[in-house]
Amino acid sequence: MPLTQLEETITKVVDNVGPSVVTIATVQVARDQYLRTFPIEGIGSGVILSEDGLIVTNHHVVRNARRAEVTLQDGRRFDADFVAGSPEADLALLRIEAKGLRAAEMGESERLRVGQLAIAIGSPFGQMLNGPTVTVGVVSALHRNLAGPGAVIEDLLQTDAPINPGNSGGALLDSQGRVIGINTAIIPQAQGIGFAVPIHRVKALLEDARADPNRDRPWLGIGGITLTPMVAKANDLDEPRGVAVFSVEKGSPAATAGLRERDVIVGLEGETLHSVEQLKSQIAKKKPGESVQVDVRREGRLRKMLVPLDSRPA
Repeated sequence: MPLTQLEETITKVVDNVGPSVVTIATVQVARDQYLRTFPIEGIGSGVILSEDGLIVTNHHVVRNARRAEVTLQDGRRFDADFVAGSPEADLALLRIEAKGLRAAEMGESERLRVGQLAIAIGSPFGQMLNGPTVTVGVVSALHRNLAGPGAVIEDLLQTDAPINPGNSGGALLDSQGRVIGINTAIIPQAQGIGFAVPIHRVKALLEDARADPNRDRPWLGIGGITLTPMVAKANDLDEPRGVAVFSVEKGSPAATAGLRERDVIVGLEGETLHSVEQLKSQIAKKKPGESVQVDVRREGRLRKMLVPLDSRPA
């Protein structure tokens, strides 16, 4: 039976992009209740961005990993080096020593429309499953925010293309086979709700890494969300604007300075603060070792804090 036009489109995309999707295996070191160390193996997917071995995946796939190994679709395996990361976007760049790889084409996530075709490709088990895993759906929504452990990932694409375990870090593609997002998460209790980091954020990370690959990135160490009147009311907060702090990483500059959960950052360096993106942009202009002044609303009182920034951990 001949394939329909839609089926021809999907199979062509899979044939073209499949070789650009890789398996990423990691080994992390954990401790039990007796402080004994033991290894934990993890697995995820990645997408080849350049012929000379640059690969993008999710930051949570390689976070705290002592070792990462990349397996190509042809079965070859390479040790991977960490190049750059953006925990707040859940993105990481890796590099392997290889040439002549099949690089995926990056699309334009800013031009996406709700309802257009979305094809998710991952490679959770490499050659064990004889090729990538493919699911199909549509772009369900744009500019979604997702709260996770220690952070809010903002400006995500939502799709109903199933994102199965191990497919984190794989590609979300349009009908032309261009990467429009990097698959990042699902909501386990829901049906047909998955998320991907839009490709324009990958491009921004690439530009940043290429401009100054050795530059230390400043680190504040909070998880925050842009505060709106609706969010403030839902969380019993008096302040209707700013950035609400919902987590503070242990040992971070924010923790050292005394920032707490449920604080609301309303000012930075003497300027009114309106959003998480504004906070990230201003912090990114600083260098590790420099300090920033933050104005914090806590229990109805305004406090001024001086926060010495540190280097962002890998």
